[in-house]
Amino acid sequence: MFDLISYNKRWVGGGILLLLAVGFLGFMEWRIQKMTATLLQQISSPMVGITLNQKLALTEIQKNQIQSLEKKYESELRVCCERHCSSRMKIGELFQSGQVDHAALTQFTREVCDAYAEGEEATMQHIVAICSILYPQQKAIFLKQVATQIAAGCL
Repeated sequence: MFDLISYNKRWVGGGILLLLAVGFLGFMEWRIQKMTATLLQQISSPMVGITLNQKLALTEIQKNQIQSLEKKYESELRVCCERHCSSRMKIGELFQSGQVDHAALTQFTREVCDAYAEGEEATMQHIVAICSILYPQQKAIFLKQVATQIAAGCL
């Protein structure tokens, strides 16, 4: 005999697990964006005390080059974020409809993950591009700060 209660518990449990996974991905995206924003602020924005900009003693040419890189990077992240959110909305709409289509959930979850991965890749490329502008001593200071920011997201 078909046990409807056990069947429904499995579906509800699976749905909760998927929501937790999607929520975790959202949290990780938030942490990466926060880390990146903090790093960029330290490079380009005046802050109380000594900023990374001051620590690096950037030349005007370097500041301008980095600002140009930041505009490109922010644009790339915006596209990744839009794709990420669009896919999460599709997951929400699917659940809202009361349907549990595993193939669609897998596809939308993959889209979320791909957008996240592209954002990560853009961040790493941005860091490398900044390094290409810096002198060796500046690069060492910058990379130390980057390592601290990246590690802070996982502590």
